[in-house]
Amino acid sequence: MVTCTGNRWGFRVSIAAPVLMNNLIQPSFSAGELSPALYGRVDLAKYHVGAATMRNFFVDYKGGASTRPGTQFIGTTDTATATRLVPFVFSATQQYILVFGDRYIEFIRNPLTAHYPNSSNAGFILSGPRYQVITPYLPADLFSLEFDQSADILQITHPSYPRMLLSRITDTNWTLTAA
Repeated sequence: MVTCTGNRWGFRVSIAAPVLMNNLIQPSFSAGELSPALYGRVDLAKYHVGAATMRNFFVDYKGGASTRPGTQFIGTTDTATATRLVPFVFSATQQYILVFGDRYIEFIRNPLTAHYPNSSNAGFILSGPRYQVITPYLPADLFSLEFDQSADILQITHPSYPRMLLSRITDTNWTLTAA
């Protein structure tokens, strides 16, 4: 409710309800996110092409803004113990995420690449049930593992275990051998 009262010097307006703002079209975000010190500087040109907060957006070099890529739910692990995700990139079209769990590795194929026929970007590799390779690594040791990849071979080292080589032959044929 807006109330206007008059006296002999003029009118006084008091607002007793929130005022709805008009939609604002911002043609550019080329200044990006502004510092709080600039919030009151409407005299600067950058004030009119900036934003107070831009969370989860990328500013394009031409001034536009777009949402950042998000994440995709692929699935859950079979165990309630700790797991570790490790990237395995052979080429632009052959990418994997290795899921190290309690004495096993599962494989996610092509995360964040072209769609599969089921409209998914990626998925666990299946061979009947999920394809797994048995490992000697306990959950407490997963985050102490060190990795070094060369083409289709991933070298895995840990102070308490012998050095191992994980080799990719096909999507459903991975081998873990002592080096």
